Amino acid sequence: MTLTDWTNASIILLAVEAFILTIIPGVIFFFGIRGTNRIIFELRDKSPLIRSKFREVARATEQASQKVTSPFINVSAGRAQLDGWLSFFSGRK
Repeated sequence: MTLTDWTNASIILLAVEAFILTIIPGVIFFFGIRGTNRIIFELRDKSPLIRSKFREVARATEQASQKVTSPFINVSAGRAQLDGWLSFFSGRK
């Protein structure tokens, strides 16, 4: 075999490798997009129910966070008010 034959064989081998390395991600992306579209299609019927559940979860989370953080906010606000009154009466700025 001559150098020309090896060059041609290497070019063919590189073309086959490139084809294989691009077809695998291409197939993965193709079926991934099809699956995503299928999920979106299936969820359209159930979306009002899902939205209402998300609203309930958001409302419960907001109420819980208000209960947890309100004592800390009240203490901080009281401390700031006390510091303001003390600096006012002591003449500091």
